[in-house]
Amino acid sequence: MDILTLVGAIAAPAVPALLGGFLTNRTTLWIALAAALAGAAGGVYVTKKFWDASEKAAVLAAANLQETRFITVIKVEKVIQDRIRVVREKAEEIIREIPVYITPAAEQACPGGVPHGFVRVHDAAARNEAAGPAAVTDAHPAGIGLAETGRVVAGNYREYHTCREQVIGWNLFYACLRAAQDPGAVDRCINAHRPQEGGG
Repeated sequence: MDILTLVGAIAAPAVPALLGGFLTNRTTLWIALAAALAGAAGGVYVTKKFWDASEKAAVLAAANLQETRFITVIKVEKVIQDRIRVVREKAEEIIREIPVYITPAAEQACPGGVPHGFVRVHDAAARNEAAGPAAVTDAHPAGIGLAETGRVVAGNYREYHTCREQVIGWNLFYACLRAAQDPGAVDRCINAHRPQEGGG
């Protein structure tokens, strides 16, 4: 019982005595009823203020959480794009250096390029399927030079590592969303996945 209701309940029985008995029973009833209603109205007002404050706090908390999630999306996207950029830059550097490791002399030693068997195994691995029975032609040159083969393999691994970073990004995004109620935890989660430009 709030304070206004309590006052109404106490005041109602005391009204006739305070007025010296000059009031009729009906008048006494109306005064008591008015006092009780005043107390009840005061209780409703206090309760409404309490619920209004609680509702505002809940709305504010939800808005803050939504804002943190939105910022998390932006931060995670930036980190993953940076990681993918580093992956692709390293791959392009590897591809540029292929002539250093596969020299013209090496190409001349294999004038027909890699054999068909190598191409079959490579393509089967790319499809994640068995290469099938061996054939006589597997030993024949496929006409694909060693340097070109190196570029294809390096490019394939570049795409593999790009996909890997995307998967890391999805996992990071999910982990950060779970921690979204604590912005500090989100930043720690993201900072742990920032790319190392010169590292692996």
